[in-house]
Amino acid sequence: MTERAYFIEDKQAFSLLPKTADRIYTGSDYCIKAFPKYFSSFLKLLKKTAPVSLLIPPLLESEIKLFHKYLEKFTDLANEEDEIICNDLGALKVLSSLSIRDRFKIGLGRFYSYQKRGVQKLYDAVKAEDLMDIPILDPKTIIFLKSLGVERVEIDAVPYGINIPDDIDIKISLYEDNLLTSYTINCPHTFNGRYWGRECKRQCMLSYIMVLSSEEITAKIVERGKAYYQNTEPTKSDKIDRIVRFMWKNIK
Repeated sequence: MTERAYFIEDKQAFSLLPKTADRIYTGSDYCIKAFPKYFSSFLKLLKKTAPVSLLIPPLLESEIKLFHKYLEKFTDLANEEDEIICNDLGALKVLSSLSIRDRFKIGLGRFYSYQKRGVQKLYDAVKAEDLMDIPILDPKTIIFLKSLGVERVEIDAVPYGINIPDDIDIKISLYEDNLLTSYTINCPHTFNGRYWGRECKRQCMLSYIMVLSSEEITAKIVERGKAYYQNTEPTKSDKIDRIVRFMWKNIK
């Protein structure tokens, strides 16, 4: 059975949660400053409905203290059905060494799938089948990740297709929308015209997005905070055990 997971960042989205939800994702995969407000009470609300997966984004050194703050709040409420999805290897190292690791599961996020990404037209210069491999699924890499306590890896349903080996020995999540295209450590909302020094006012949480389009790409690219996403016709697979959705308000 394929588990259905939905990302929620505020109470308004929670009120629209589909009845098919088996799991709830929260946090942020692009900036730890974009975590939900009143995090502890929000987390308690989510846990009344379904197991929770907390997305941890790539971290700057200046954000480590904030990471530990959210980690403490999460682990105080977590149980063995909850999990933390890391998109930062330093955070993974911290989690794998915690004495309370049995309170939650650990996953490695899609930032480390190393898939070929982007929606540029190929013009037959490259064949789609040459872009389907997923390097994180290398058997030796999986053995290493499992030695750190990782039970799941996450990948994107990129439009080229995905090549998942038949004998892969780890659980796999598949993101079917808001597919990651690119990422930067420099948030455009903190740029003052000369350098990145403006204070974060969570503009990305107020629906400040930028949409990029061109005749050279097959789908628009959406920028939110530090990340760039695409929405195309997603690749399907029967080798995954969880589907993750961000855009689901019309799903019944």
